[in-house]
Amino acid sequence: MKKGFSLIGMLLVVLIIGLMAKLMLQQYRKALVPPSSNQQTTHIQTPAQAQQTLQNVRATLNQAQRASQRRAQVREDGSF
Repeated sequence: MKKGFSLIGMLLVVLIIGLMAKLMLQQYRKALVPPSSNQQTTHIQTPAQAQQTLQNVRATLNQAQRASQRRAQVREDGSF
């Protein structure tokens, strides 16, 4: 019996390693591409915009709390 690797086995190993390297290189290149300037600036808010967003969130939270309180009061009264 011969010991060692067959040519077909070696070719398969080289092919698999080559495919994996190609996929990894594509992902690496995607990671290196900087985001466009539009993507960078959309997440930045001015202090005035941030304050307005906070006020909107607080208003929404207050409305939800009032609605929850009204539902609880209706349940206590027993009239659905």
